[in-house]
Amino acid sequence: MKKKKVLSLAAAAAAALMTFAGFVGCDSGGNASEGGVKYTVTEKGTPETFGSLSILGLEDNELPISGFIGPQALYQMDGYNLPSTITDPVYQKLANAGVNLIIETKHDLSGIKEGSAADQALRMGEKYGIQYVIRDTESSNVESADPDSAFIASSETIAQRMTDLYSQYPAVSGVYVRDEPAAKLFDKVGQAQKAITAAAKSINKDYIYYANLFPPTSGTQLSGDPDKGITYEEYLNAYCEKTDPTFLMYDLYPFEGLEGSISASWFSTMSQYRAKAEELNVPYWLYLQAGGEWPDAPTKRVVTEAEMLWSINTALCMGAKGISYFPLVMPPEYLTINGGIGSARNAGLINQFGTANPVYYYAVKAAKQLKAVDDVLMQSKNMGVVVHGESPAPLRGDYILKNFRQLESVSGDECLIGCFDYQGGTALYITRNSTQEKGSVKLHFNGNYGYDIITRGNKTFKAGKTLELKLEAGEAILVTLR
Repeated sequence: MKKKKVLSLAAAAAAALMTFAGFVGCDSGGNASEGGVKYTVTEKGTPETFGSLSILGLEDNELPISGFIGPQALYQMDGYNLPSTITDPVYQKLANAGVNLIIETKHDLSGIKEGSAADQALRMGEKYGIQYVIRDTESSNVESADPDSAFIASSETIAQRMTDLYSQYPAVSGVYVRDEPAAKLFDKVGQAQKAITAAAKSINKDYIYYANLFPPTSGTQLSGDPDKGITYEEYLNAYCEKTDPTFLMYDLYPFEGLEGSISASWFSTMSQYRAKAEELNVPYWLYLQAGGEWPDAPTKRVVTEAEMLWSINTALCMGAKGISYFPLVMPPEYLTINGGIGSARNAGLINQFGTANPVYYYAVKAAKQLKAVDDVLMQSKNMGVVVHGESPAPLRGDYILKNFRQLESVSGDECLIGCFDYQGGTALYITRNSTQEKGSVKLHFNGNYGYDIITRGNKTFKAGKTLELKLEAGEAILVTLR
């Protein structure tokens, strides 16, 4: 299990400055040089505040890369039971893909026994550095559509379970509460969330809960009342008012229909969560489409590498502090519902045979960059985005900037630039805003600055008034101004 970082942001910044001063020359006027290249050090202001969430087993500045659901012990196909996917090779693959958190609904801590599927999964998670948010029906059970059927234990009871049971499994990071609750369940969902949060606080452990909201959909489905529909804005506002969340999370799978088409609600929904998260000073996460042509959603097309990278990177541009793949591992029910899935390769990073699907390799590629940039992005506040050129999904709102601090303008091919305050300084996350073509982007600054650049997990340094970047479709590059 990973150890948490103990340096405060101020101490970390001071340490970074001391290290920086040891490698470059810097005079009292703010001028510096490295390798004979001269540049101006940017002035740093007071760091902006932002919402964050501590998760037991993850480092403070580690991006949660999660997925729904994990490896399973039983798949049934054509009348046969397939071998368990709770194996070393499968967990090693997930670790290779950067996964550090599994959201699990098939296993239950209630009644867990040594050697059971739940026990095996949690032991494997511990072995490969992958945490779990898992169901515990003795702590809460809000699965019924009827609020009166909900069960929520007292915070004292949950705290005792955390001390007596959860502590036996270092891979446990939290408790599943509800996926896609209708608004009529919000009171019960909120009660469960608050009980879990209070229990964790009482024993001084960073156990979290899991709750994830619907994508924009029909009004009666959102309300849970067939006689009364509500808007998506009302749905989101009601959830926040009744549950006082410590983070926000939702799902929206945008790749549907003809290749190149992307749901028009991709950015508009994300901007709603971005605004609400900022208002509440909490982080927000979102699900990413891993595959397609699912038996319960046959119109979703199977994503390409560029589409997956684009969805990851545009989310980070918009300030998301966590991502989650759906599905992570093939759901067992996908083999039976509506005639079963057409191809094992279409759902999740790992299929029912425990082998890697194409999206697994996309996730492995993404992980190299994510692991390299999270230390900056998880310590930064998103200040908005700069949009250059056309976008495959519409962008509009007051979060769109014409320029940002030292960045005066952009030229070249279409891109989306996430603009961040990083410990009082400037960081930019530049995404090629196309799922079809690679391109070149040129950034124009108001001075001759030095830039730490992270591309595909590799860090380089450049200086100048302009910076030219070449990106594959959907790819992103982090630029941090010194």
